[in-house]
Amino acid sequence: GDFRDAEADLPNDDQLQWWIGVTLRRLGRWDEAIGYFESSSLLNPHAPGSGLTRIQTLRYLRRFSNARDIAERLLARFPGNRDVLEVFARLQFEMDADREAYLRRMDALPPDPDDPLRLVDKYDSAVRRRDWNAADLVLSDTRLRGIPELPHFVDTPVPLNRAMVAFFDHKTERLAFLGGQAIAYYQGGPWNRRQKSWVLAGRARAEAFCGRASEAVEDARAAWISASQDDALDALAMQPLLAQVFLTLGRREEAFAVLREMVAGPSDMGPQELRWDPWWASLKDDPQFEQILNSARPL
Repeated sequence: GDFRDAEADLPNDDQLQWWIGVTLRRLGRWDEAIGYFESSSLLNPHAPGSGLTRIQTLRYLRRFSNARDIAERLLARFPGNRDVLEVFARLQFEMDADREAYLRRMDALPPDPDDPLRLVDKYDSAVRRRDWNAADLVLSDTRLRGIPELPHFVDTPVPLNRAMVAFFDHKTERLAFLGGQAIAYYQGGPWNRRQKSWVLAGRARAEAFCGRASEAVEDARAAWISASQDDALDALAMQPLLAQVFLTLGRREEAFAVLREMVAGPSDMGPQELRWDPWWASLKDDPQFEQILNSARPL
């Protein structure tokens, strides 16, 4: 109501239009949100933020062609914008399934100002290629403080990423120690209310690596309930983390249930990204994996 009143008084305020869009998106009113992001872009075409948010929202709804076209126009105005280049690479990958081109585009992104040493970029590149030695080497760099995750409320501690790399590299003897370090980080706090569901999700993944299955599943489900009650965008970001707990524990049917939800509703991961993500590799031997991915449609 307050936003609507302000809109009546400030119909040409691009920031207000953007904030209304963000609020509507949190409520899961995706199409209305996109309309406000478009209005904000038209009111201030000299800033990339609203256009980027519009593209990302269209991507969550799997409207890849529409989003890619807008991204191309945005890149013509902001050719070096890292965020637009990244979302363009992800959109193009969903459309042409050219993984080598996708990897090249991601490797060629301009540096992130928050990651001047490109440690996070090097780690992400190694994970995309499933080069676990290279990934662990980056994680061994003491200058690395953590790996950012959507929606950037809590960075993933290095021990949790090292546990993931050890899990994929079949170095199971390291999991309990690294998982325990990650649990200690999450228990350290203090955390604010908005961070708590992400702390629960991180702790759940660490508990899964430690083999503490019942605690991991309980924390993962609590994190999901908390995130989905607060924010529709948080909910779609939480889904892959919930799946990671099930996949770590070998609970395939529960992982498939999460995958079905991701493909049926808005998702941060498109079918091509899901197809190549190392977490989902253990399900590829089941025909329903491709059946689910092939059922993905624009929303």
